[in-house]
Amino acid sequence: MNNGWIKIHRKIRDNCIYKDSHLLHLFIHCLLKANHKTNTFLFNKQEITIERGQFVTGRMELSHELNMNSSLVYRKLKILKNIGILNIKTNNKFSVVTVLKYNTYQDVITTSEQQNEQQVNNKRTTSEQQVNTNKNDNNDNNENNDKKSDCRLEIRQPNLQNQLKEIFENHYYETRGVKYYYTGKCAGNLKQIITKLKAICSADKQSDKDIANAFKYMIENINDNFINDKFSISIINSQFNEIISQIKNGKSTNNNGQSNKGFDIRKNTWIAEALNG
Repeated sequence: MNNGWIKIHRKIRDNCIYKDSHLLHLFIHCLLKANHKTNTFLFNKQEITIERGQFVTGRMELSHELNMNSSLVYRKLKILKNIGILNIKTNNKFSVVTVLKYNTYQDVITTSEQQNEQQVNNKRTTSEQQVNTNKNDNNDNNENNDKKSDCRLEIRQPNLQNQLKEIFENHYYETRGVKYYYTGKCAGNLKQIITKLKAICSADKQSDKDIANAFKYMIENINDNFINDKFSISIINSQFNEIISQIKNGKSTNNNGQSNKGFDIRKNTWIAEALNG
């Protein structure tokens, strides 16, 4: 679907995504991929209807098309969803992405309307343009100040528990190809894992970033068939000491199948010598 064009209003500069190149790239890509009219196709012998403003995709497909890491694509999609730009419905086969205000962004303007608008614009004098520019600049400054505070709220860093939740969900999806079903019980287990991680990390390495990196390293280096087969947040919590013991003793392996002898927090995030026992 390479024919045609899309519209991008200058007001996009006022939106918080404009200052994030990855968000902006992803949003424009979604506009380009979205159907401009309802379309129906067959998938696994089922008729699937995709409405105007929607398209079918997958995270790995977007990663390839954008030349962007799949984890980054996942995080940016979640932000666009959280701030009300996209809606995403996912099953075990594909995702249907909806650009929520597609009709607003891509409202059709007739040729006569375009000509009338162009004629009006051409009749503006230089002085009028200067006055309007100055006035618009003041309005833009006022609006931008408000927008900046809104954007800080919208894309603020999540708390530690949400960071670990996202790390786990990303790892689960990347290694298993399906989304993880997160429940209230998972939240309780994750809170206990945070407490345990803080207990084994050195006193000067208790920041959210340190704990998040420690958790990421831990789940990526599990080399126990039982834990991997039953992989879940509750299993990680119940088998926490066993996982730590394996990493401490160099029994875990990284993604390249190489043995790990402990991760030195002084060099980056975590140190095996800080572990209990």
